[in-house]
Amino acid sequence: MCHERKRRPQPAPRLPCRGSWWSKARSRRRTWKKTLERLQAYRESDPDVKAAYAGFVEAEMTYDDPLEGEPYEIENPARSKVQSLLTDA
Repeated sequence: MCHERKRRPQPAPRLPCRGSWWSKARSRRRTWKKTLERLQAYRESDPDVKAAYAGFVEAEMTYDDPLEGEPYEIENPARSKVQSLLTDA
């Protein structure tokens, strides 16, 4: 009798948000599964990805890219401020 283990009731969850986290995780898992199924269906319908390549080529030929072939530099406000402080000092 002394060696028997008795089951005790589990305490209630301490975090009330735990249940909502699990439901969100299930929802995300379902979304990922749907996305995977759609991707697999697309791969089966166009295994060589010819439609995607054709769409890309069509877009490149149709639309004008104003930055194509011209180098440009993205403005970085922090870098500009540091450079101005260093040159003024």
